[in-house]
Amino acid sequence: MTGARSDWTDGYVSDVAYTDGYYAELAPVHLNYIAVLNRCAPRAISKPFTYCELGCGNGHTVSVLAAAHPESTFYGCDINPAHVAKARRWAEAAGLKNLTILEASFQEMVEMDLPDFDFITFHGIYSWISETNRKAMLDVIARRLLPGGLVYNSYNCMPGWAAQAPIQRLMREIGGDIPGDSLAKAKGGIDFLGKLDAAGSRYLRANQSAAELAGKLVQRPASYVAHEYLNGEWHPLYCVDTFREMGMAKLSFVGSAIVPENHPHLQFRENARALFDAQPTMERKQLVKDFLLNQRFRCDVYAKGISPLSPQEVRSEFGNMAVGLIKPPSKVEYTARFNAGELRFDHATARAIFAALGQGAMAVRELAKQPGLSRVPAARLESAVHTLIAAGQVVPFAAPAPRSAKGTGRFTLPSPLNRHVAGSAGGAGARDRLVSKIAGRGVAFDLNELCFTHAVTNGHSGDAPEAVLARFERAGRRVKRGGEVLNGRDAALAELRQRFDNYKETTLPLMVQLGIVEGA
Repeated sequence: MTGARSDWTDGYVSDVAYTDGYYAELAPVHLNYIAVLNRCAPRAISKPFTYCELGCGNGHTVSVLAAAHPESTFYGCDINPAHVAKARRWAEAAGLKNLTILEASFQEMVEMDLPDFDFITFHGIYSWISETNRKAMLDVIARRLLPGGLVYNSYNCMPGWAAQAPIQRLMREIGGDIPGDSLAKAKGGIDFLGKLDAAGSRYLRANQSAAELAGKLVQRPASYVAHEYLNGEWHPLYCVDTFREMGMAKLSFVGSAIVPENHPHLQFRENARALFDAQPTMERKQLVKDFLLNQRFRCDVYAKGISPLSPQEVRSEFGNMAVGLIKPPSKVEYTARFNAGELRFDHATARAIFAALGQGAMAVRELAKQPGLSRVPAARLESAVHTLIAAGQVVPFAAPAPRSAKGTGRFTLPSPLNRHVAGSAGGAGARDRLVSKIAGRGVAFDLNELCFTHAVTNGHSGDAPEAVLARFERAGRRVKRGGEVLNGRDAALAELRQRFDNYKETTLPLMVQLGIVEGA
């Protein structure tokens, strides 16, 4: 470890904490699905594995994933001590003995005594750091990623930033002359963009996407703007350059972590598809894709050593993979919009899949045996499941849901992380993801659902609306219907009772299926 340094940030914004986000694409079960979808071997997650998130920020994602896989070993690292402190507080509150949060630079990690990892992930870091730091990150991967291990890397890319990149440079220059911390500098930069627009900037008039970005920045939190636009290092990359850099760590591109981007028929209309298909290499296809879509942010998955799976192996891996719902069946949608247009899938096969998964997650090969699906050809069923995953209606699971009898009406929250999330809902720094070991991921719930869950798992199954209203009153929170504040306690209680009835009918059964809530 090196001593204290005055330049420890290497130009990265550090005086303002980054926004606290959860990124579903970083989940091992999701990365495994992307691997299988692209004929690459997945990593075994039914037994203990190792996982590291580089630049983990406040630790939201890595803490959820550690709670989802308590038998496995997780590391998160970040250079910002404020991020590390928050991540460690959450890990301690959630009782995550399998999660280690490191305060370290990538250069320092190179020399650390760390385990070898099955998964290494980093979100929104690669194009925000210097070339020296990128090389150090690749050195960590080269030393610590196991053969066959999977890597997630998301970054700003070209050509989508070509018209908008000048805004970042302007924000940095303007912010540099504004006194105060990075929040003040970000607000000052945003204000200047408004003045630039009002002054009739020909740049904004000539670049519609830049004008749209300037308008959107006004709506974003200043902390987000500071981290995204005020960093000393800011380098949107062409995907082929990233592929070549990642190759220095013996990594090969597998596919996009954004599921629809792995399906050309969902991305391109006829002429664009023909141009994409005509490209001679995978790298060229990806570069042309970025130009066809004007891509500005990529979410790539890589593997250390790829031996392509045979079609039979792909079918076997996918057949063994569990899939399920993370929303009540009543909220399933039968249309989705992709770059190629809107796709409707309101047909008998899709409805039979939703009906089967409404009873709980199951392996794809078991899904094929369910009513309405047993006579569907295997290739057609697999295609339908892939489409529903691309549409965000079905997701890969870590394991099938157990088929158990209904509880007695008394419920518990077995996960300490879930108890902490539900207990702190609505407070400062609260989070909205409850962890499901079965799904292998975090699942989002709104404030009412979290508060009702806290109530029913703390002895208030019969009077949850009253308990939640008392909680709101202690916090000074008002009950609203739409955007209207309800006046009077009776009106507020009536609204909460109606919401609780819906919660008992839809949300609570889903939580039981996901293993989030257990019958006592």
